[in-house]
Amino acid sequence: MLAFHEKMPNVLDEIQRKRGMFKQMPIGPLGSFVKIKKEQWSGICENLFGRSLNGFLVSSYQDLERLREILSAKNWYPPKSSEWTNDSDVPVFVSKRDLFDYSSGEPDKQYDTVLRILEVCPLSYSLPNGEISNEDVKRQLIIQNHIESTILIESRQDADQAMYGGGPARVTACYALNPEGRKGPGSACGYKIGGAYVPFTNLSNVQVVVEAEFLLSGHGVDQLG
Repeated sequence: MLAFHEKMPNVLDEIQRKRGMFKQMPIGPLGSFVKIKKEQWSGICENLFGRSLNGFLVSSYQDLERLREILSAKNWYPPKSSEWTNDSDVPVFVSKRDLFDYSSGEPDKQYDTVLRILEVCPLSYSLPNGEISNEDVKRQLIIQNHIESTILIESRQDADQAMYGGGPARVTACYALNPEGRKGPGSACGYKIGGAYVPFTNLSNVQVVVEAEFLLSGHGVDQLG
């Protein structure tokens, strides 16, 4: 847990100590559930997920307020902070626990997707006020980042060809690797083919567990039209 923000262990201890105050236990940090299986895509995933992996998932606004109180008490946020967005150090997502079927939104199996190169670590345990499941984490990342329909093609030329004319069915975005690799801060680890530009997010306050294999080295993603 030392790979997370230095305040994270104390926050998790406090959540456990006050677990009876939640209708359903918060799930998080989300990064503790996630492992990347193909390391060459780590830089792309850094930019795609941003601070999401440092965040929590709650199932109601009531539990959001209770988690807010804990974070504020640990001096992570001022008590009257009104906005909890993806740009926060600790984004808090409010979503009902719904194990929806996402298979209809996946592209052909010939393509790697972000979802297909991620291992959402097996974890499921029950508490008096709810079950925490890795499947909840997976679906939140699908909702937040469209990981089931974002394809990954190593060659920029092949990616351009695949996306020509609108791209394959059920694909919302495509990323390719930078063939020159990473050459230091500010260099691109890869490219987004078409779609809206995804700016690099400064991850200096976000630490992801070692098991997640996200190498926080400060490289951006360039966009190609």
